[in-house]
Amino acid sequence: MAFKYSIIISGASATTGTIQTGSFAVLKPATTAGDPGSVCGVSEISLSGESTGSLVWRNALQRSQTTTIAAATVPASLSPFAPAAGSTSDGGSVAVASAPTAASAGGVLLHLGFNTFGGVYRWVAPPGSEILVTTAADAETGVGLVMWSVSGSPLVSGHIIFEEL
Repeated sequence: MAFKYSIIISGASATTGTIQTGSFAVLKPATTAGDPGSVCGVSEISLSGESTGSLVWRNALQRSQTTTIAAATVPASLSPFAPAAGSTSDGGSVAVASAPTAASAGGVLLHLGFNTFGGVYRWVAPPGSEILVTTAADAETGVGLVMWSVSGSPLVSGHIIFEEL
């Protein structure tokens, strides 16, 4: 049985920019010495706007070739019986520790655009269509997942639900 985990994004103030400067809400699957890499399946992303005025925000979800997490946190388990997640996240902090490099293949996986003046955006993968994230160090698939602001600098909260496969 695969257990599900949640990355919480709490009052993050996204910075408009490139994947390098506007990154937040990073997911980095677990790595173990001698293991070619773990795989996570992202099944849900939910974002809620907390802006004090009307602001359209375009956010991109993309694989990153390099991912350094600023202050690693262990994602919360959705089951009281699950072991601690092996994967880490930055807990929805404003920026990653060092600029990630976009994976060469695939480009942006999702554009999540909405009005952050009370607006809500929720994406749920159909069964079997989860976004897979791996730690295989390869320019095509990347080593993690990063969310970044394409336009707008709003205040947002939300979560990313995933399972370690």
